[in-house]
Amino acid sequence: AGIGAALDFGNIQKFTTAAILDGAHVTARGAVNVDALSVEAIHSYQAAVGGSIGVGVAGTTADYYTHPVTTNTTASVGSCTSSTGCTTGATVNAGSLGLDANDNLTLGIITGELSAGAAALGAGTLEVQVNGATNAYIGALSDITTNSGGVTVNSTYTDNLSGTAVAGTGGAVAGDAAYASI
Repeated sequence: AGIGAALDFGNIQKFTTAAILDGAHVTARGAVNVDALSVEAIHSYQAAVGGSIGVGVAGTTADYYTHPVTTNTTASVGSCTSSTGCTTGATVNAGSLGLDANDNLTLGIITGELSAGAAALGAGTLEVQVNGATNAYIGALSDITTNSGGVTVNSTYTDNLSGTAVAGTGGAVAGDAAYASI
């Protein structure tokens, strides 16, 4: 019997924060910018081959569902999202204030198997879950004064996800293959 197996499990957690914290006092003649940028590029490839004159068995799995890809990107002035329980905010006096939270995720996974023999069995699976948040905000009780440039608050999340699961068998007597991509 010929047996082949490939496993790919990911546990990716990424937190990116740019902040002017509660209690801070910032004074500037020009622009004050709070920028949080997170870029993830994850590429994963796995393959399994099982072959024999008798029985060939092979299987692959890529599991980013049990342990999902999690990204959180935050740009803030002050940390309180509501005034309940908040005792102070941040103070900014500047020409202008800009907050920008930007998260760009690229995830590409390919998983596949090939099995051959008098009897062959194969399976390939791919599961992916992406969690997270991208936020830009001015916290409760924060005091913002701008001289001429105003305030801009931007939050952008972009993803490019691709996944492929393939399975192939060849058997003189019997062959069966299955794949699932979720």
